[in-house]
Amino acid sequence: MPTRYKLSGDLLNHWHQRIIAENSLLLNVCESLTLLSDDSGHALAGNHTIHFLLATPQPIFLKSVHPGSTNHSGEFIASQFKSIIEDEENLSGKTPRDYFACCTDHASNMLSAWKIIQEKFPWIQCYG
Repeated sequence: MPTRYKLSGDLLNHWHQRIIAENSLLLNVCESLTLLSDDSGHALAGNHTIHFLLATPQPIFLKSVHPGSTNHSGEFIASQFKSIIEDEENLSGKTPRDYFACCTDHASNMLSAWKIIQEKFPWIQCYG
């Protein structure tokens, strides 16, 4: 049985590097990217999480954000989308022009985020 040190060190690093390499292969062959977002939990109870994924068309998990009840606004969500779209380092050299669409649910904060995203990146289509 591996020790806690082994699990949190070498083994975790090995699997992290393997997942990064597999994701890089997926990103290198795709022609366009769709950014997906969904939320879970209950914002007013404080256990709300927003998940971000890429469709290449195979999904790639990017991150989960725990905004709390105070940051559950369209501006906050749009800022998360923008940081992902503009972070070329994280996506193996993909540029903002490689993004084609953003897909979310139809909550009012997501609709507000759509407007902000489409003002900043007019070539990206937002839909639910």
